Amino acid sequence: MKKLLRILFSRYLISAVIIILEVAVIAYLVLTMSELSGLFLLITLIVGALTLISIINNDCNPEYKVTWIAIVLLVPTLGALLYILFRHRTVRKEDIELGERVSRELSMYNTDTRVLGELKTVSRTASGRAVAIMAADALSGVYRGSARYYSSGEEMFSAMLGELALAEKYIFLEYFIIDEGDMWDKLSEVLIERARSGVEVRLIYDDVGTAGRLPEGFDNSLGEAGIEVRRFGPFYPRFSATHNNRDHRKLCIIDGRVAFTGGINIGDEYINKTSRLGYWKDGGVSLFGDAVRGFVMQYLYVWGITDKSLESYEGYLVKGKDEDSTPADRQSGTAADKSCATSAEKEDTAVADDNCATANNRDTAVDENDGGFYLPFGSGPSPLYKSRGGKRAIIDILSAAEEYVYITTPYLIIDFDLTEALISAARRGVDVRIVTPLKPDKKTVKVMTKSSYPHLLKNGVRIFEYQPGFIHQKLIVADRKYTMIGTINLDYRSLAHHLEDAVWCYNSPIASDAKGDVDNILLSSREISERDARLTLPELCIKCALRLFAPLF
Repeated sequence: MKKLLRILFSRYLISAVIIILEVAVIAYLVLTMSELSGLFLLITLIVGALTLISIINNDCNPEYKVTWIAIVLLVPTLGALLYILFRHRTVRKEDIELGERVSRELSMYNTDTRVLGELKTVSRTASGRAVAIMAADALSGVYRGSARYYSSGEEMFSAMLGELALAEKYIFLEYFIIDEGDMWDKLSEVLIERARSGVEVRLIYDDVGTAGRLPEGFDNSLGEAGIEVRRFGPFYPRFSATHNNRDHRKLCIIDGRVAFTGGINIGDEYINKTSRLGYWKDGGVSLFGDAVRGFVMQYLYVWGITDKSLESYEGYLVKGKDEDSTPADRQSGTAADKSCATSAEKEDTAVADDNCATANNRDTAVDENDGGFYLPFGSGPSPLYKSRGGKRAIIDILSAAEEYVYITTPYLIIDFDLTEALISAARRGVDVRIVTPLKPDKKTVKVMTKSSYPHLLKNGVRIFEYQPGFIHQKLIVADRKYTMIGTINLDYRSLAHHLEDAVWCYNSPIASDAKGDVDNILLSSREISERDARLTLPELCIKCALRLFAPLF
């Protein structure tokens, strides 16, 4: 009820109402003028024809073309106008220009190709696939480092709290959703304590993702505590395609020595403090060593666009002698002792226990180089990104697999290219398994996910539904060689509209951990048969209504 009241009396609802009125007025004027004036009708028919020619000759996804062609044919005048306005999934011009400037500045710190050369000597195929991802994201690169896999939100959050308590220089946070509750209370306590100790703390959150979740004055209260807060894509009352581009990333970076990413937002359901959908199965990864540098660059890029500024990046991307200590050094040093002593003085013993447990129980396997190759990368709307790097990475893993590919995803709303890549892998004998949730967080999205089943099942792809609750994990593991973990869902929004992040791994030890986790997930999942995948009449109607327009939204 509290959240509902916030939404009803918030700027989000007011803005949404104004946007709906703007669209209604535009549609009314266009349709009325076409009825009153034969000349206007002739002009709009010519514009519609030229629009169709433009769509057909556009170098883009065929399904994207089909959607626009249908709109223009159904409502020629209004459809042509909408296409002219939104054909590029509009990113604001000022953001494009600033993004280019920030990218150029950051690219100066991304010139080392030695590790890519090492990867090429190990596997020319893997090296080529890494280059393909890097071509889509100028700030990505291949690094040595080490990683730790987390099979639950609870496990990952506990590790995050412990590492945050050890922060000495800076903390960078970027999340799609922040919600009030136990998770945020514990996190904010550590952030405020570190900020008051002189640590630079920055937070980016998505304005639409957090709609109705945060109290008024949230940004100001954190600012007073010394935390810099920025809202990505503020929601304003104007009819614009920019509202469709959201920051869906989940990043936590500490001192450039450790970075966390995965499916976990800041909300109690992600650590199973609430159980709206049963058990919330999530996961993630932490990177240590040089590989963290890749995520630092990703964060600073989005911060520059959101903050509308350029800054000096040298302090975050160039190591000095005093920054050469490894996580293993920190384990045996005084930082952990100091953190535990500080936490022990606090009244909240639960936070203290979490921090001390993590600080004192890091295993020695976390070092600067575990033998794996790591490529942290970002993806997002054009022209901020040259192409769909997330989609490219998934297709390349599918084409490289020889034995198996296991995928966990909350949604399965994919285009022709991804569908064919999955089918091609299955047809050549690869064991392709996809796990989706039995219990959906959005019923219409569940219908769209289910509508993808029949064609895949008929062509050898195996699909499972996770029974205990909702699986939100975004994971791909293949042949114990390739692993990809991050925020990318298998749906149009993640693959085309949202800012996303992930880490592509080759020959990393975490592949075994990820494979073992999926094996356990499969034990709690039910395999879907072709009969199970049949849509009911209401589901078929929903599919027909939504499938055509899915590429745009």
